[in-house]
Amino acid sequence: MQESALTDLLSSRSGLAILALPSTYLELLTDELCAMPDDVLSRVRIVGPPRGSVPAELTHLWMPYDLRFDGEGSPDPGTRGDFAQRAARHFAEEVVRRVPYATPADHANMVERCLEPLSPSGHPRRLVGTDAELIAVIRELLPKSGGRSGETLRLLRRHAGRACEQGRFRRLFAAATQGELVR
Repeated sequence: MQESALTDLLSSRSGLAILALPSTYLELLTDELCAMPDDVLSRVRIVGPPRGSVPAELTHLWMPYDLRFDGEGSPDPGTRGDFAQRAARHFAEEVVRRVPYATPADHANMVERCLEPLSPSGHPRRLVGTDAELIAVIRELLPKSGGRSGETLRLLRRHAGRACEQGRFRRLFAAATQGELVR
C-alpha cells in the first residue's frame, strides 16, 4: 500500500504535527488522516475547525478552540478567516511550549483551561458609513496600523466600530492612501 505525501512527511519527522485547518480543508484530508498508522496519527493535533465538523475518528485529536478564542479578552483577536492559524499559534506558544509530549487529551484539557476565563463575543453592532466617512476614519487609523491594510481593517472594525466588507475596504483603503476623495 502506498502512503500519502502527508503520511510520508509526518513519518519522516519526530515530534508533534499541528494542523491548522478550517473545516473545508479538514474534510479534504479526512481519508488521509484516518488511513495513517496509529503511531503517526497520535502525534497530530487538529486546530481550527468547529467541533461539529470533525469526524468521529479524529475527535480525540481536536483541540477545543471555539468562539471564546475570539471573545472579550482574547489573547489573539482577528477575523474568522484566520481563526485556524491564530489558534494554532496560540496552541504552539501557550500549550505545546509548556508540555510538548502530552497526550491529545491532556493538550485538549490545557486548551480548555486557557479558554475557560474567556466568553464568546456577541455579534458586534458596527456603524455603517458612507465612503467618505470611512475614508476619513481609515486615514485616522493609518498611523496606528503602520499603513498596513489588514491591520487597518482590524482597527476599523474592532476599535472604530465600523462595518466594512473586505472588497469595499480594499477600494476605500486605496483611496485613503492615495489621497483621493470619494463622494
